[in-house]
Amino acid sequence: MPNLLTVGAIDDHDKRTTFSTMGKNVELYANGYRVESLIPGGQKVKSSGTSMAAPQVTNLAAKILALNPMLTPTQVVEAIKNNADPLPGQAGRYIINPKKTVGAIQK
Repeated sequence: MPNLLTVGAIDDHDKRTTFSTMGKNVELYANGYRVESLIPGGQKVKSSGTSMAAPQVTNLAAKILALNPMLTPTQVVEAIKNNADPLPGQAGRYIINPKKTVGAIQK
């Protein structure tokens, strides 16, 4: 499906985490290791998981649409994938690059 993104988690050294989703459909990765989050009451905690990586990709998609609301979901996915960096040692898998992606949309 051209508008589907499946996301895996990497650590702070761009290595796939042991708890990450690793299926054949997982092409994109984002930091999912010790991500600072706020819990009710305003306390900050560091959490890990693909549930911490996926919101980063969602945030990037929202930024892309804020910059160009005329893009289709498929075009948003393509922009994220086309501007991602290769995941070292993992052919066909990529790490999102928000700065590069947003820069490409702003051109």
